[in-house]
Amino acid sequence: MAIKLILLKSGETIISDAKQLVSTSEPEGEKKVHSYILTKPHKVQIYKDYFSPSDEESDENNKQEHEVKVSLSPWILLTDEENIHLQLDWVVTIVDPIDSLLKMYQEKTNG
Repeated sequence: MAIKLILLKSGETIISDAKQLVSTSEPEGEKKVHSYILTKPHKVQIYKDYFSPSDEESDENNKQEHEVKVSLSPWILLTDEENIHLQLDWVVTIVDPIDSLLKMYQEKTNG
């Protein structure tokens, strides 16, 4: 695979280099995914700061503006292992991260 954003059943969001662990059945030769191998998985934490615009900046709809802050931390803090197996039944969905999150992850894990 590649660097992916993974939503787990627990509600956690993980960013990691993800690969599929696949086996081939005999004699049909069908491939079956057994689990994912996550390399340097990090938990994505999202913080939303809401604030009201000042009177001079408020528009006719008086919309509130917001800013999102993101932090990354190792998914399992008390291990030195870089490769962690993730069972298929824990995955809700896998998507590509936005460019800014991808860059943040690469800087943290390669730097």
